[in-house]
Amino acid sequence: MHIHAVASEINCTFFSISASSITSKFVGEAERTMRHLFRMARERAPAIIFIDEIDSLLTARGGSNEGEASRRVKTEFLVQFDGVLGSKDAEASITVIGATNLPDQLDEAVLRRFPKRIMVPNPDRPARYALLRLMTKKHDHALTEENFQYLADATENYSGSDLTMLCSDALMGPLREAMVNTDLTKASKSEIPRLSFRHFQQSLNNVRASVPPQSLRHYFDWDKQFGSSLFLTVDVLPDTMRSPLLISIEEERKIFYQEHATPTPTPTTTTTTTASNSDKAATTAAGATRSDEQPTPESDVIPTSSLGLGSDDKDDEEPPTIGHSKTRSAVTLPVKAIKRNSAASARITTSKKT
Repeated sequence: MHIHAVASEINCTFFSISASSITSKFVGEAERTMRHLFRMARERAPAIIFIDEIDSLLTARGGSNEGEASRRVKTEFLVQFDGVLGSKDAEASITVIGATNLPDQLDEAVLRRFPKRIMVPNPDRPARYALLRLMTKKHDHALTEENFQYLADATENYSGSDLTMLCSDALMGPLREAMVNTDLTKASKSEIPRLSFRHFQQSLNNVRASVPPQSLRHYFDWDKQFGSSLFLTVDVLPDTMRSPLLISIEEERKIFYQEHATPTPTPTTTTTTTASNSDKAATTAAGATRSDEQPTPESDVIPTSSLGLGSDDKDDEEPPTIGHSKTRSAVTLPVKAIKRNSAASARITTSKKT
């Protein structure tokens, strides 16, 4: 999410790759893919190359389980990365961003080529409050300001994905209650209760924090030793990348009801026009003419053999029409096709006479 925001903010080309899009079972194919990736990034510069779970590609070299193909991929990446760092043209610059949960397993040469090592911590209390408000604003709920403040305190050490799963589990709470006494396949919308605070209380027992405290201490220790003195939090973002200020819950609920209210049908007006006597007479005559016409029987359809395709003196005439002359509902043959058919018929007739 952060990387997409950066790419849209600076208006550049975005490449998102992973280990599955680089590796291959064929010898030399992975290195070729890596080389083509950086070449395309140079052609469409300025560009951003984002490598998700970079530790799966660029782990420390020299391990007992390292294969020859993995070593060649790392070497090719380092060579291409040196070309990126050596670029002096600002418009042809390429920014490489990697994300990992295991920074201590990266190769030392890879770490040297990433001068900025920024830690993205778990959302703090204001960020958790804002995320909970944003993920529930599009749903009809009965939560108050005190409920959101309580949830922001109760979700300490929750990551962004943990908060997403918490809200998803809470949104299923009304359906679970309705399933006890109601058949959901036949239930109406009024029979399903609104999202309330008790559903979040039940979800807090189902969804817990996925990051243990010892892992957080390990990340902070590694960042203190190798990382940059910068935390990617809301405070360090520019104003253009921050979300707008949240409105009150009452105003948010009014906007929700206005957007999801049933639209009132617009009254339709009927216009009546009075036709003149001459128009009425013309309409009556046209109706009488159509009623006098009878459906074309199959015997009146002119067969294709009676169209005179064998005569050469009718090439310049209009193409004949198959069907009744009044209905004009048959298919018109093209002029070029008629000429070809007439020429073929003439050759057949000449060969018979000879």
